[in-house]
Formats: sequence, C-alpha cells, structure tokens
Amino acid sequence: MIIEQAFFALPELLLGNYYAVQNYEAGIVGVFSMAILQELNGRNASHPIRHLQAERRYHPDLPRRADLFVNLKKLMVANRRLSNYGWRHYNWIETKFYRNKSNAQRHATNKSTHQGQLIADLIRLTCLVPLELGNQDSNGRYLLHVYDDEPEYYLPYRDRPWVRGLHLAGRQNILIDQLSGESPTAKGQFGEGLENLQIQATVTNLVNYPVTTPVNEPHYWCVLTRFDAFSVPLGDRWFQIHSNRTTVESAAGDRTAVVNQVSAGLGTSKPTEQRRCWLQPF
Repeated sequence: MIIEQAFFALPELLLGNYYAVQNYEAGIVGVFSMAILQELNGRNASHPIRHLQAERRYHPDLPRRADLFVNLKKLMVANRRLSNYGWRHYNWIETKFYRNKSNAQRHATNKSTHQGQLIADLIRLTCLVPLELGNQDSNGRYLLHVYDDEPEYYLPYRDRPWVRGLHLAGRQNILIDQLSGESPTAKGQFGEGLENLQIQATVTNLVNYPVTTPVNEPHYWCVLTRFDAFSVPLGDRWFQIHSNRTTVESAAGDRTAVVNQVSAGLGTSKPTEQRRCWLQPF
C-alpha cells in the first residue's frame, strides 16, 4: 500500500528536473523517505514525519539498525482483510544502492562484496526484526535495491537462482543456502559461523525498469522486495512466519537460539533471555 505506492515515485525523485542528484546509499534512503511522506501527506496524515524513523535499532539492546522504519498503525485504517495485501503496522526497510563512480569503471565491480552485503541485509530482515511467537506478526520487511545498470553487472547470477529471483516481477519463491560456498570476501560481509543458515522465502517484487537506456544518460533499475512468508533453519533449529502471519518455531526457545547465533555472527550481541516484543501486534 503506502510503501508500495511510494516506490513508484522513485524515478521522478531520482531523475526529475530540479531534484538533487543522489550518489550515495543514504541519499536513496532520504529519497524514499520523501516519497513515503508524499503518500502520507496525500492522506492528510497528522504530523506525517512522526511515522518515519531512520537508523532504527532492531532491538534496544542491539547495535544493528534498519535503514528506515515506518510505523503506520496510527493511520487507523488497517484490518485483517487488508493484511492479505501486505499491509503491516511496523515496516522495516533495508536499502541497497549499486552504482559505478564513473564510466571508466563501468561493469568493473566487486560482485563478492555486493553479494555478501546483500546476504547480510536479508539475514537482518528475517532474523532481527522483533517478533512475538504465538501471535500474528505485524511487521513488514522490505528490501529496496536500486541499480544504475543491469543488476547482473553487480550481483552473480551463476549457481544462485535466488539472486535472479529478486529481480523478477511478482511473487517468487527463493532459497538462500550454500553460504559455505561463498567467497571469503562475501563471508566477511555477512559474518562468521552462519554457513549453515538458510532462508526459504516467498517474496513479492515490484520492479520499475527503464524502457530504454541511452548512452551517457543516467537511468536506474528499481526493485522493492517484500517478504510475505519465510522460514529460517539453522542446524536443527528453525522458525517460520507463514503468509497468514502466524508464527512457529521448532521447539520452545529455538528462535531465540537462532537469533543469538545470527547476532553473534553479524558482530552483534543479543540478550540470552527472550524479552517481550516492544512492538504490539493488532
């Protein structure tokens, strides 16, 4: 809904007349924030800026932060019927901006670094977002990835069908596994001790690609990936969020154990005891 609608304003904000040129990932976060604010203003939301927060911690005791957090609960329009279309109260957004600094570097990119950074964002979105097991999940998880050229120039497609699946429009089933086979460079981006981690997910991709790509003119491939359901196995432990927002774990305490291991692998620390979720579901 709001986040998806804001996504389609990105080309205008990135390439329209009188808009600032964006050269950094933080600029993409700012542009997307403005697009969301436009949608909130269009609904006459009271104090729309209060719905957004940049660099929001996934947990008060964790240093890891999401690029953007959008709280839509106070709009008072959501219900269980609307949740079937992806509406969630609390929305966590990670962004990736892949671009070359000059034409001389065209297509000369470090795919291993990009791959590792992408995996790290996907792990954070699936594992670190606050969750109360046993209740229906009220969190939306989004990856906004923007490219200044064909995505295949930045990310390796070979032997990784899930990478291609992140660039195809519509609902896709992806499986991220075989992390042990990633290069040392990629592993350095998503952390140690996570080689056995898997992410099995159903995602919905919105894509906005250029119709033509004139030489020496800027253009962007924009993708918004929404996680609709996923399962995260790590060894003998796993937890799942189904498409109807129900949550389940392999045994009591197993999600906490998975999150603890993921947090340690990502270079974070996590309280060993489960705390009550600080975001209340509807």
